[in-house]
Amino acid sequence: MAVSEEVAENLSALDAKTVDEGTVVELLRKRYNRDEVYMAIGDILLLVNPFKPLPIYDLEVIQAYQHSKPGKRLSPHVYSKCKDILRSMRHSSKSQCCVLTGDSASGKTESLKHILLYITSTSIPTQPSLKAKFQQVQFILEAFGNAVTPQNHNSSRFALYYELFFSPEHKLSGGN
Repeated sequence: MAVSEEVAENLSALDAKTVDEGTVVELLRKRYNRDEVYMAIGDILLLVNPFKPLPIYDLEVIQAYQHSKPGKRLSPHVYSKCKDILRSMRHSSKSQCCVLTGDSASGKTESLKHILLYITSTSIPTQPSLKAKFQQVQFILEAFGNAVTPQNHNSSRFALYYELFFSPEHKLSGGN
């Protein structure tokens, strides 16, 4: 099945009557081989762990997603989801939720780090020291309860629940 690049970035654009597991796996393989590790399925973001550092997580990339205009198409990325979540929170004034799920070594912890980096980089804190506190707490939490598995030398043995708080003015004010 020949698939356009736009469809390859968002699987929900595929015709459900003709798509099969092989097509999806082939699309994921092709994108993975090009270091394009994210793919959208409607509002869901899929990550295939690259098991290597990629140059897609620096402050320049954060700013590109933060300042992107609605009509400008950027590749699926955890930063685009962060932008969507923050925008929804600001427009609706309602709490937002992001669930990270997957097997051991699938990239959940790394994705959480990138989410926190995006939020702390793009949100104005109510206290200047708040950004440093968020960065420090990540290292502390990773030190507890981890184990070595065949797939991952630093596998979490517990579920993580992060809660971020924002002021009525949408400033980052704390977290649990």
